[in-house]
Amino acid sequence: MAVRQLSDAELISSARKGDSDAYGELYRRHVDSARAAARALTRSRSDADDVTSEAFARVLRALQSGGGPEVSFRPYLVTAVRNVFYDRVRRNREDPSEDLNDEVNVALLDAAKNQEDGAFATAAFATLPERWQLVLWHTEVEGRSVSEVAPLLGLAPNAVAALAYRAREGLRQAYLQAHLREQNQLECRECAANLGAYVRDGLSARDRRRVDAHLDGCASCTALVAELADTNNTLRAALIPALVGVSATAYLSGLGGKGLLAWFTRMPKRNQVATGGAAAAAVVLVLALIANAAGGADKSAGPAASTTVPVTQPDGGDDGSGNTSPPVTAPPPPTNTTVPPPSTVPVPTSITSPIVPITTPRTYPTTPTTVRPPRTTVPHTTVPQTTVPHPTTTLPNTTTTAPPPPVLSAVASQLSTAVSNGQVRVQVVVSNNGTSAASGVQLDVPVPSGATFLHAEGLQPSAAPIATFVRAFAPGWSCSVPVATLSCTLPSLPGGQSSTVVLVFAIAPSSPSSITLTPGISHPVGATVSITPVTIPVTVLSGVLAAETERGTVLAIGNSVTTCDDASPGCASARDGSGSGTVLDHNSHLMQYVNTAGGTFDSSSAQLALTGTVSRAFLVWAGDVAQNASVAPNAAARNTVSFTTPSGTSTVTADRIVDNSGSTYFATAEVTSLMGGSGTYSVADIQTALDVATFGGWSLVIIEHDASMPERFLLAADPLVVMSGTPYTLNVGLLTPMSNATGTLVAVGFEGDRSLPGDNMGLSGYSVTNPFHGEVPGTRNPSHDNCLGTDVFTAAVTGMNGPQLAFSAATSGDRVMLGMIAVALDL
Repeated sequence: MAVRQLSDAELISSARKGDSDAYGELYRRHVDSARAAARALTRSRSDADDVTSEAFARVLRALQSGGGPEVSFRPYLVTAVRNVFYDRVRRNREDPSEDLNDEVNVALLDAAKNQEDGAFATAAFATLPERWQLVLWHTEVEGRSVSEVAPLLGLAPNAVAALAYRAREGLRQAYLQAHLREQNQLECRECAANLGAYVRDGLSARDRRRVDAHLDGCASCTALVAELADTNNTLRAALIPALVGVSATAYLSGLGGKGLLAWFTRMPKRNQVATGGAAAAAVVLVLALIANAAGGADKSAGPAASTTVPVTQPDGGDDGSGNTSPPVTAPPPPTNTTVPPPSTVPVPTSITSPIVPITTPRTYPTTPTTVRPPRTTVPHTTVPQTTVPHPTTTLPNTTTTAPPPPVLSAVASQLSTAVSNGQVRVQVVVSNNGTSAASGVQLDVPVPSGATFLHAEGLQPSAAPIATFVRAFAPGWSCSVPVATLSCTLPSLPGGQSSTVVLVFAIAPSSPSSITLTPGISHPVGATVSITPVTIPVTVLSGVLAAETERGTVLAIGNSVTTCDDASPGCASARDGSGSGTVLDHNSHLMQYVNTAGGTFDSSSAQLALTGTVSRAFLVWAGDVAQNASVAPNAAARNTVSFTTPSGTSTVTADRIVDNSGSTYFATAEVTSLMGGSGTYSVADIQTALDVATFGGWSLVIIEHDASMPERFLLAADPLVVMSGTPYTLNVGLLTPMSNATGTLVAVGFEGDRSLPGDNMGLSGYSVTNPFHGEVPGTRNPSHDNCLGTDVFTAAVTGMNGPQLAFSAATSGDRVMLGMIAVALDL
């Protein structure tokens, strides 16, 4: 695929592996943004170009060392630009440009006021998943259209629009939730944790009814709802300065006057001065938050410490929701007020610090200043326009203590037996051990592939994945389709609560003997996180077609496509099973075709009854292509058959075929996609010769899912081995040892004879003698009692014990071709 068609995440992955073309495409896409940030910081175009080049070099070094961003390339790059500039300042003892000096200094001094909305907006933004932060950066900060953003994220424009909608709604709810005061009463905690979504109409009908019922009798929570309703109207005014780029005027103007730039640069100059400082200070925090979320290892572009960001609302004016609020006029400071000493911001000693060193005295205006009215907790109260007449009167200071960060843990454990070419269930319990609710919890689980995530067997990184994510089970969680890392999100996890997600992975046939899954929590940013990985032992077996833990069972149907010749002595008594001795054996008869289902030269059918749905279905067939002077009609076509289901007829080609000394053969194919539910199934044109002791037959083996059945360990395998004195065994280790366990066993064999009882079969203590004697149960056509060389054995199994599911089959005095086995073990 051409590099221009790849998403940023795919380009980052390729660049990390040394693909220079991929990094060149990242440069092409993002150099304008880097230059815009650099020009906002430096005095000249040449200095900006130098800073831009060094920033790209730093990000490349971070990627090559295994660090750097995973998805958010542009925010990470702009952070690197900022830190390159700081390093130049320290190295050359340079001062920032005068324009930046004024803006950042004003912002830093105003931040000391600890105004609420800016702090809450940035705190809420930090809790969002990384993809939500990234789409907000491109669409809300830079004002890009969804068609422009789509290639960067590797999504269709409609998907970007949907993602941006979810991100904005998630930010609104997190922003509102950040305003909630800590509740000391136990009965209020659950309600308070849902009030942000309640105000935004984000609750289910059932949860909304529960909140309504609580509010009817709780004055405290009712007051919170009123406060949140008022806060909801001021969201946009708080969000705009929290998301503006480094030096809003210069950075966004360098991008062509889109989005917030269009709003910002069209403002009167006096309003730009009023808002520019707060915007510049806000963005260094937002950039650091995004860079931190990207998990970068490059310390030159590292995350910043948390900062309280102020919000200013110029001219009273629009509150950001379309409502015009009246200005509140504050008095000028007294003439004898002592101007505070210069506010000194120290030169940073770590490259992770985002603050530009500035020393500038604080100045106060001598004319009335328009400020935002103080917050009130009185429900639905409108603050009237008020002019304070006396110069000594001051507005009350409102301070809000940010809630402590969540304390999260992720503990992974194995829930089911893991078999190569099967599936394994992994449970991850995510707990919030703190008192603050965690919004936008993102659980990340690297999907093992190659040598990167495995303990054994040095597979190349380019090898096929060892484990593939299949699906997840848990209320409230949603999981993405992973590229290298599986990400699952939970909207909110209250303090003191846990949530469990069960992840199902498919394990490749080439899996090593163990796989380690290491969960991580990347959001909310700033949370204290502990993780417990799980190492899963994998039973590596040949011939396993499926292995899973589900509600369901295994079943099989089948039939023969040959029978004894009508003229053969004792044929009638052999077919109906009334004969005795060797007359019951296919070895004693000249054979002929049966053709009851419309085949070219042979065919037969059987009835399938399902109570659930087909999870996996496998067809096995066998024949004797040459015997004495007789040969099959077309021996070269032995790998294909005609397969008819209630949905239609198809030609099936074998996935695996085994020849035995050039005479007999058997083959298997997965036919799950061809299944058509309950009804008549038939197989035709199985290549087999007609002579004494020849045979031909088929079986359809199914793993069925049925929610009404118990949960079982379900296994299917195609040994395709000939037993003649040499036993066959298949052992699968179990998580919990069996004690008098029960289940179902299916085995498909060919060439077994009724008069030769030397064959036997066992499963973990259960045993049966002479299981291969020409018997196929169920409704069939033809319906001969003795199928003369075709066996479909099905039995309820009891008395199984031990730590392994141990299957064995052997014969003495007979020759049996073991084609397929299936097991349903009750858990």
